[in-house]
This record gives sequence, C-alpha cells and structure tokens, in this order.
Amino acid sequence: MRCVCWDTRRQSLRDGMQTMTLANDQRRLVWNNSVALVACAVVLAGAYFIIPALWRIPGDMGERLAFALRADVFVAVWVLIATRLEAQARFYQAPAPTVSKKPAAPKQAERAVPRTFLLNTLEQAFIAVMAHLVLATLLKGPALALIPGAVVLFCAGRVAFLMDRSKGLEMRSFGMVLTALPTFAAFALAIALLIAQIAAG
Repeated sequence: MRCVCWDTRRQSLRDGMQTMTLANDQRRLVWNNSVALVACAVVLAGAYFIIPALWRIPGDMGERLAFALRADVFVAVWVLIATRLEAQARFYQAPAPTVSKKPAAPKQAERAVPRTFLLNTLEQAFIAVMAHLVLATLLKGPALALIPGAVVLFCAGRVAFLMDRSKGLEMRSFGMVLTALPTFAAFALAIALLIAQIAAG
C-alpha cells in the first residue's frame, strides 16, 4: 500500500512539474510573440518617417513597382541562402539504411532543419513579394516606405528562425511572427484599399 501511495505521489509531482513547464513555455511564447509584434510596429513606423526623409519616393506606377522589386532583392537573397544551406546539408548527409525502425539520430534531426528552413522561406518569400507588388500599385507617397520596412522585418525573421537550432521553439515562433505578420498586414491593407477604391467608384 505504501509503495502504491508513493508511486501515486511521485506521478502527481511529475505531472505537476510537466504542467508548470508547459505553462512557462506558453508564457515565453506569448512574450516573444508580443515583442515581435511591437518590433514590427516600431520598424514599420520608423520606415514610414525615416525613409522618405532620406530618399526620394517614386511617384508613377512603373517606378513604384521597380521600387518594390529592388527592395525584394533582399527577400530573394534569403531564398538563395536557404537553398545553399539545404544543399550543404544534403552533401554532408550519409546515405540512410534501407530499413530502419530506430528513431532519427540527433545529427539527422539537425540536418532536417535546413530543409524546413528552405520550404518555409520559399513559402514566405512568395507571398511577401506578391503582397509588396500589390501594395506598390496602391500606395503613394511616404506610405510606400512600408515596403522596405516589411523587407527588413522579413530578413530579421529569417535570422531568428535560423536560431531555432540553439534556442528552440521560442526563437522559431519569434521569427515566424517577424516574417509573416508584415505580409498578412500588407494583404489586409491592400484589400482595404481595393474595397475603398471600388466604393469610391
């Protein structure tokens, strides 16, 4: 009976510690995501006020599209970096056995990170470039500076996502918010502007 009671208490203690660990992880994720949200707001606001004061903002449609494409060169650079990392990981990866029921070794799991990073970067880069080009057709004046601001956040998000190797899910989540939030905001703004134009006739 004593053994049963002791095992029950030990299991309860273990469950309580796991619950506390999960709660702490969730709080850290919420905190990091909140910091990423504030960082997005600060960078975009800074771009809106600083870039027009330093460089001439293009006016006509062709110049605005060229402006967005030039900014998105840095998005394409991250696709090249991700491709290079994935190719390097495949080059150093030893051939896997034909039949194996053993779990993946730590080195194999680590080598899977570049492929995940490449696929995620390709997805995020495609929708980001599309959002920037659409905004370039709708925004005028200082608001056009939001596009390079979004590119800066994209690059920062990719760096944070890569830090997933050493920091775990926390930095990965932080990087995803930095990368994706400006793109989602860009699409939301574009849809709102299109609706406003249609309503205005």
